[in-house]
Amino acid sequence: MRVEASIDCGTTYTVVYDKTDLDLSTVPDYVGSNWTPASATDWRNEQINLSSFLGENILFRFVNINGYGNSTFIDNINVAGLLGISKNELIGAISLYPNPANNKVNITINDNAYDSVLIQVVNSLGQRLQSIESNSQSTNNFSLDVSNVATGLYFINIDVDGVKISKKLLVQ
Repeated sequence: MRVEASIDCGTTYTVVYDKTDLDLSTVPDYVGSNWTPASATDWRNEQINLSSFLGENILFRFVNINGYGNSTFIDNINVAGLLGISKNELIGAISLYPNPANNKVNITINDNAYDSVLIQVVNSLGQRLQSIESNSQSTNNFSLDVSNVATGLYFINIDVDGVKISKKLLVQ
């Protein structure tokens, strides 16, 4: 089980928690049959120090590597402490349509005053599949061809002059 954190909208991740095998187990030994938590003692609390990310906007992902073992159960995830919330000027300024998409997805930036735009299609593993970059204000409409992308959930990471936002895209 790994917990990873990203400060660049999912382009790269840093591992902040990594445990395997009996280090992850809440019972004394390996259980060879299908197991589910039955009492409060089957759960435990874990804490992850995120102080190195102070002042950052963080995206978390949880990676479970089963290896043909028992299931992993996660419950009650809390992020506590001082959280900085900054106003993202791109919220409401970006249109992504149609969503879900089959062949093409359109992205409109409802602000013509920008110097650079970077749009990336990223899968759930954080792999960049496509990108569009523009350093001119010639258009505020962009199109991505998703006809060759497998059915599933993707993230459209948009950076306009250093202000970043991530939107979900469902490809059918």
